[in-house]
Amino acid sequence: MKRMAYLAITALLFSLLTTGCSSSSSGVKSYKLGTFNVQVGGTTLSVTDQFGRTILPGYNNTFMFGSGTPSVKETFGSFAITETATWIKPVSFTVLSSNNGYMSIAVNTPLGNSYAQGYISITPISTTLLGITITAPAGTTATGQPINRTMLNMSCSSNDHFYGLGEQYNSLDQKGNIVGIWTQDHGFLQDTLIASSFQAALHPTYFPEPFMLTSKPAGVLVSSTAYSKFDLCASNAKQASIELWDTTMHIILISDSDPIHIIQDFTGIVGRQPLSPPWVIGPWISVEGGSLSLTTTADQLRTNGIPSSAIWYQDWVGGNADGPRYDLPYHWTPDYTLYPDMAGVNMTLNTMGFKALAYFNSFVDEALDQWAQATTSGYLITDSAGQPYTFTGAHGTPESMVDLTDPAANTWVEGYMQSATTLGFSGWMADFGEYLPFDSYMQAGAAPMLHNEYPVLWAKLNYQAMSTEIPSGDFAFFMRSGYLGSQPYQPVVWGGDQNTDFDPTFGLPTVVPAAINMGISGVPIFTHDIAGFSSVANPPSTQELYFRWTELGCFTPVMRTHNGLDYFTNWNWNSNTATIQMFKTYATLHVELFPYIYTYLTRAHDSGTPIMQALWLRYYTDPKTTTIDDEYLFGDNMLVAPVITQGAVTRTLYLPQGNWYPFNGGNAVAGGVSVTVSAPVDSIPVYVPAGSIIPMLTQAPDTLITGTTVTTGTTLADVITAQTIRVYPGASGSFTVYDGSSFSLTSSITGLNPANGLALTDGNGQALQPCAATDSGVVACGMISGTTFEVNGTGIFTLQGTPANPATAYRIEVF
Repeated sequence: MKRMAYLAITALLFSLLTTGCSSSSSGVKSYKLGTFNVQVGGTTLSVTDQFGRTILPGYNNTFMFGSGTPSVKETFGSFAITETATWIKPVSFTVLSSNNGYMSIAVNTPLGNSYAQGYISITPISTTLLGITITAPAGTTATGQPINRTMLNMSCSSNDHFYGLGEQYNSLDQKGNIVGIWTQDHGFLQDTLIASSFQAALHPTYFPEPFMLTSKPAGVLVSSTAYSKFDLCASNAKQASIELWDTTMHIILISDSDPIHIIQDFTGIVGRQPLSPPWVIGPWISVEGGSLSLTTTADQLRTNGIPSSAIWYQDWVGGNADGPRYDLPYHWTPDYTLYPDMAGVNMTLNTMGFKALAYFNSFVDEALDQWAQATTSGYLITDSAGQPYTFTGAHGTPESMVDLTDPAANTWVEGYMQSATTLGFSGWMADFGEYLPFDSYMQAGAAPMLHNEYPVLWAKLNYQAMSTEIPSGDFAFFMRSGYLGSQPYQPVVWGGDQNTDFDPTFGLPTVVPAAINMGISGVPIFTHDIAGFSSVANPPSTQELYFRWTELGCFTPVMRTHNGLDYFTNWNWNSNTATIQMFKTYATLHVELFPYIYTYLTRAHDSGTPIMQALWLRYYTDPKTTTIDDEYLFGDNMLVAPVITQGAVTRTLYLPQGNWYPFNGGNAVAGGVSVTVSAPVDSIPVYVPAGSIIPMLTQAPDTLITGTTVTTGTTLADVITAQTIRVYPGASGSFTVYDGSSFSLTSSITGLNPANGLALTDGNGQALQPCAATDSGVVACGMISGTTFEVNGTGIFTLQGTPANPATAYRIEVF
């Protein structure tokens, strides 16, 4: 009787309070909110956008509430999170008010023997953003358990695909998966016996984000630090669900017809990565073992003509050799036994054109020097009794973590970081950040709501320390952990601890899915350990692996090596003559591509546009691109297909519609098909779409550092006025370089026959000054300069240029 009376009242409210709507015979009513339309009927809510697309396809019981009890097991930063939950289905949605700028809905919910109301509020934020907040009713279930969870349910069709969700290593498309959003270690422990009880971890990753890009395309952002779980048509093929362990769920829907624009809107909300100085493009070389090792490696790089702009030595705090392995003590003070004159050796590196980079993490080891001060001052996370919380750290010893919600603790850590800059360091690896135990506490509260925020606070602390000491911005540090809001404080993010092998779960093949999902998730400035790091349950790296990983590193925003855990047995760039030459080839090409790469770094900073792009982002109308995750676009003008299978000397790859040239020359290939190409161990397939313009340096300098500190070797300033423009005719295109130089290409010919030759003339019909030499694969080559210039290629194309510096001499290469 009570229930019938309640339903009668809600029906009356519905009829009296709904305004500004249209109805249909099915009982579904539509409400206009800005550029969006919201359809409500029964317990289903859907949203269509300005293009008439259903970007939130509501499923029956679109919003639900629940009560759950978690079970969490954790070791070495790995978390297995399971649950026992009861979900309550609403009986109806009642529209309380609606106008063009706001909508309020009651969610009528049975609780035990009575009813309570949750609420949905919907507000258009802009023409492309719609905010939805769902608030659970206060109360308990029939068994007396508090309501502590919310859920969003959406319908799922066979054509749906889901991308992003942070750094996901398994694939591009997450459809059919259940993805837990909880920052944790992805590394080697996940596939060893020690972690066998943790396989309930749902797609473990250092950098999860509750943001997904759907193939409609549309963006769905859940703005919360609480644990969330995305069930993407896995439990029910017709339903996708987002579960949040909180009583309030804030959702932002992002609508645009172009997925790149959705990412740009998303990064406008969460923030974008800082713009690093040009030297970050110069390869970073990992060195350990003491001062002599540093200077010897620096000399070897310069003697062999290998461009490099940074040397990072993580053992500035000391090193511990254990058989083939070499590891670090977790503290923040210099080891003057290993590096007696650390400031002096860093200055020597600077004069040779190398920035010196160090290492920090957020642990405090009970056996080392920071422990006494941390415990005395109360700077550590605590247990429920308020005592310092300790756990078994990566070294098997008791450790704790700094309470980054304590301003005094932040100031304490920042002091050590600033001391490092006085020794001449221009950055460091800001390691870890994902270990905060589920049952720990900080000043700001309990870990369940702060765990995902910890890496954001860690990034902010590092950025603040560096910005204070080096206000010019001439610094860079790199992190592996993160969450929503980390981006504005993270100059570079690296992919974490991959295995030193070809394993598809933890080795080389995981890098591309991680990178392209990170780009979708608003983290475009990405790097990885060349040849991996971990070799606990697998052999050390080999020459073949090093070659393949170096090739991938070349076509990554930041090219960086790591000695790995098995320091004494891993293959390295200088392990033999063949590897030195191979590494030189790709390091040189990476630096020659500086104008191209730094342009995309600038765009990433300005707009959040990914640099390593899933093919689907640019070719989203091509259904064949929806699940491709072993190749990618590097910027807009290069398709990169790394070889990720051990022993392979060919590569099958997909070329989207259009005509594609091999990067280093050859006949154009018609796209829309898969092709199999030769890929010897020292090569990587790279294709360029017709109509592309690729700016390069004609000569790679020794370093991309500029300034008076560099006294040996060539710098960017020495070579910047000699540049190369690669032209790939067959379509029209344009390119604006980071410095404002602009180039446009007009062409409609689909391909060139090198045997016919090609004459290059300027705008007056005069032949271009010939190049001193032409590279293999170049059809025609000529030199030109001026305030503006025009290059014509025998009626096949016209290139127009407006350089930022008229004194720049351009080598025009036509492919």
